[in-house]
Amino acid sequence: MRIFDSDFPVPPSLTGPGGAYEMEVRRFRGHDHTMFKHAPRSLNALLGDAVALHRSKPDERMIEQDGQIISFGMFDARAAALAASLRDHPGVMAGDHVALVMANRAEWMMSFFAVLAIGAVPVMVNSRGAGVEMRRAIEAADCIAAICDQACFDRLAETVDLPVPVVLLGESARGTSLAVLDFDAASTPRPGVVLAFAAREPEGPALIMFSSGTTGFPKAVVHSQGGMAHSLTLGFLVNEAFDALYESEFGANAYAGLAQVNPPNVLSSPMFHVAGLLPFLRSIVKGQPTILITRWNAEAVFDLMERDGVMRLGLVPTMIFDMLASPRAQSGILSQIRFLANGTAALAPDVAAAIRQALPRCLMLNTYGQTETMERVATFGGREFEANLGAVGRVMPTMRLRILRDDGSDADPGEAGEIAVFSPTVMSGYYNDPQASAETIRDGWALSGDVGRFDETGLLHIVDRKKNMVISGGENIYCAEVERVLAEHPAVAEAIAFGEPDQRLGERLVAVAVLRAGAEAGEEELMAHCTARLARYKVPRAIGFMRDALPRNATGKVAKGDFLASYARPWT
Repeated sequence: MRIFDSDFPVPPSLTGPGGAYEMEVRRFRGHDHTMFKHAPRSLNALLGDAVALHRSKPDERMIEQDGQIISFGMFDARAAALAASLRDHPGVMAGDHVALVMANRAEWMMSFFAVLAIGAVPVMVNSRGAGVEMRRAIEAADCIAAICDQACFDRLAETVDLPVPVVLLGESARGTSLAVLDFDAASTPRPGVVLAFAAREPEGPALIMFSSGTTGFPKAVVHSQGGMAHSLTLGFLVNEAFDALYESEFGANAYAGLAQVNPPNVLSSPMFHVAGLLPFLRSIVKGQPTILITRWNAEAVFDLMERDGVMRLGLVPTMIFDMLASPRAQSGILSQIRFLANGTAALAPDVAAAIRQALPRCLMLNTYGQTETMERVATFGGREFEANLGAVGRVMPTMRLRILRDDGSDADPGEAGEIAVFSPTVMSGYYNDPQASAETIRDGWALSGDVGRFDETGLLHIVDRKKNMVISGGENIYCAEVERVLAEHPAVAEAIAFGEPDQRLGERLVAVAVLRAGAEAGEEELMAHCTARLARYKVPRAIGFMRDALPRNATGKVAKGDFLASYARPWT
């Protein structure tokens, strides 16, 4: 068995004997895992400790959204009241599943805490979905109640009434026959009611979220209490390691000269997804204010940076591009950013160069992970990342990876294969789907569905999604490789490649290029560009063009299914 253990650089003082992140081998979910010796063993214990600690500063800002501020004390009191109301009506008990069907807002956070405090399991429904999609998720997870905002409730009500009671944040139930509880009334602070987290076993369920669902129906992913506690703690360790890397590369403490000792966290990713959930939870544990961006707006982020001295940003490449394209990027305000984390797609060299010019004192970071692993699987940053933009990082601490062939054997060094992950952060399984769980988790190893390889320096590269492959004339072509090469052309903002049926080849590879504003390019030019960079069989047989951005799902990934359903192919 060829195992790639963590080689992510961590200062020994953090993980050695007596260190805050000292490690030990512990039995967890039937396997021996490397875990943190001194960390809380469950998510409920970790959040309970954090809430108790922050009660010493009840008036400090905890959440801000659209100019409205909620303090730690108010959040604590309202979440406690909501937990009591959920117990009273609709009678939520430990172990029950409760759907959170809301856009990013403070009430979503309160609901998450209230459900966990009872000992129940929050089910994080995609609030951007259609009513039928949200209903399907609620039913698939066997939820006994749902907490909705008005917009989501209206979409759900269009599908016919749900057979679960609803806690509604909004105007009214509009004549529905559902049992409805008003959110504001349910979360009104009550004298003597305190937020207390029920004790939960480390291997018990903590939450359910849904896979991104770029193909087929999203699956209900169950994460454990112990896995979530480990993930949060691991994130704190990695952040401290990046702090040390910053000081090493720039010769100064990352926090020196900041207007605030504990600058706020700007959150734009949806909290029903890993990219939004983990930053929200880590901010609360650390006592950082969280500023919610309701809709992505680069100018609003610039406003916050001017006011609050934001030093960390986690953005997808399209968001980074928006910020760099703003005239305010030239004002020097971006120089206060110390850490800029990229995810979901590789940074193009020209974008990385523009970031370096606009953010001269910024440590650029890259991450790779997925819903089923919760935490990042690989990450790196600084000069190593900038010199290896095609890689996704080094294996995270406490993680182990393998690269597998289709027959389950270990790939040779440098050979591409499916990435398998062994970590306490891996999901417990898919809810009510033992077959899919068994297909994905084998002897503790989670099959990612991603094709990757390690280079000679130990950096992980993602080649493609395993199912995002075209077999043309007997040759395997990974679409992501073709898309990357097309996007390297100066006229192309992004590209999508896919297969179409072909009588002779089985499938033929075709692509669509999204041109940059004001840019022009022809099919022959792009084919010549690909021919110079790819094996002949990997060059698309036809290339179409469009000006609008590719459709994306809630996590920022290209929604290939939506694209294929709507795009009119010019070559047919």
